[in-house]
Amino acid sequence: DSLPDGWGRYLMDRAFRQRGLDLNTITPLHRLVSVGARSMGALSYEPDDGGADPQVAPLDLRAIGLEATRQYLGDASEVLDSLVRHGSPSGGARPKILIGLDEAGGSAVTGADDLPEGYSHWLAKFPTGTSASDRSAGAIEYLYSRMARAAGINMAETRLIPGKKGNAYFMTRRFDRIPGNRRRHIHSVAGLVHSDFRMPDFDYLELLKLSDWLTRSHAEKMELFRRMVFNVIGGNRDDHTKNFAFEMKPGGEWVNAPAYDLTYNTGLAGHHSMTIEGKGKGFVRDDLLKLAHKVSIPRAPALRIIDEVSEAFSAWSKDVPIFQIPNEQRRDIQRHIDRQRSRLRPAQVAGTKSATPVPGPS
Repeated sequence: DSLPDGWGRYLMDRAFRQRGLDLNTITPLHRLVSVGARSMGALSYEPDDGGADPQVAPLDLRAIGLEATRQYLGDASEVLDSLVRHGSPSGGARPKILIGLDEAGGSAVTGADDLPEGYSHWLAKFPTGTSASDRSAGAIEYLYSRMARAAGINMAETRLIPGKKGNAYFMTRRFDRIPGNRRRHIHSVAGLVHSDFRMPDFDYLELLKLSDWLTRSHAEKMELFRRMVFNVIGGNRDDHTKNFAFEMKPGGEWVNAPAYDLTYNTGLAGHHSMTIEGKGKGFVRDDLLKLAHKVSIPRAPALRIIDEVSEAFSAWSKDVPIFQIPNEQRRDIQRHIDRQRSRLRPAQVAGTKSATPVPGPS
């Protein structure tokens, strides 16, 4: 879990090459000492080979956002030290950086290291390209975070910051850091079960059973069931094992970490990374209820969760006009939401008029 992947690994590899190192000689230990004390979660690594500790420096979020996108597109000849130090510890595919935010004035500083008093730890994500659909990713994820909270899902605070050239940057408060630069121990499902998160070989049944075993809490299991329903209705098909995690409390008990990386994505041929009843797409109400029964979630609470999450997605059509999201993207997401909400409604009583099918692919 401490090793960077995607964006963070790309930055680290660029930095190694600039130092004249052969990537074939780089081991996981080299990468861990490069992360040093800036790793996500509670663990840190010594000796710290991430360079001399700089003073916390002011950060132009909009400028660093443009530079991060240039790096992602391969349009920059060299990688900035600040991107390597404050971007490489993070995981995931999209460009991102760890920042500190002044709670009083909102100014940003570099944030992978300990922060001065009055600042809190945040993560900022940037677009992967320059097209309108690329630039809208932050707004879509922000809208999804609002709908998730409306659906009763535990999420860290999120914000949307206007950027340059029509960009909007999604920001989320880090849940692995608490005031006073103290750390929380976070362990992803992928790390716990030694699963390759890139392979779609995990089922929500296994996730809920893992929660039962680790947390010993019916409420924590119900929270994961709620997140599953959200992913189904919202088309969050990137629901792999590294996008679920547990947090260890100071007393040693485990709970779900707050939800993260909730957004619409198309997946591979429309399939979710995590299956339900062995299916990767085309989920219907009975699939969710069968799963609930297998993990001892009674039918009535399961139905209530399905209805509550479905209702939360009515906000998409109301709120999306406020944000700069291309019409085609809006319609694609709306079609998926409508289709899945329809599939999760009760079956029509015999002899009644059937609902009009929602057009579009599964």
